[in-house]
Amino acid sequence: MRAHLRQIRISPKKANLVASMIRGLKVEEALFTLEHLPKKGALFLHGLISSAVANAEHTAKQSADSLYIKTLIVNKGPAFKRAIPMARGRSRAIDKWTSHISVELGVVVPEGEEKVDKVGKVDKVGKVDKVKKEKKKEEPKGEYSETKPATSFTAKGAKAEDDADSASDNKSEGGSATFQTQRKGSRGS
Repeated sequence: MRAHLRQIRISPKKANLVASMIRGLKVEEALFTLEHLPKKGALFLHGLISSAVANAEHTAKQSADSLYIKTLIVNKGPAFKRAIPMARGRSRAIDKWTSHISVELGVVVPEGEEKVDKVGKVDKVGKVDKVKKEKKKEEPKGEYSETKPATSFTAKGAKAEDDADSASDNKSEGGSATFQTQRKGSRGS
């Protein structure tokens, strides 16, 4: 239930804008949206999805009502090289980009029914087992921890505590003043 378009003459960015609008929608909703969208990429995607639906109906015997867009991928294709004439006989190169677009359709299974994979594995739709992963508590790395008090350094390199008493004692005893960082935006003085 796949369909591909190769080397479509539209840039991947422009095609992806339209593709992002219809990813995950049911096929009927997507086709209706693309019919009424005034973009160049909508025309290409409408034809591509119609082709994928026809493939699903013919090969897998699926009805269009039970299909949705499972994946829709837009990739960059080769560029056409063009040139524009410039002054003094020169030319400027222009790349006209192409796109590769691929779509895969999935089948919507009503909730509570069983779905059989290609391998033969049976999944019950609607019941999802969630495994809770325990997050390890990360400890801070390095020498510094949050419990140590903040310290400042004097001009001679000795540590002094950040108390106002110790800073005033250093100045009064004839020692050098402690260095303090300036606040952001202050002119200093």
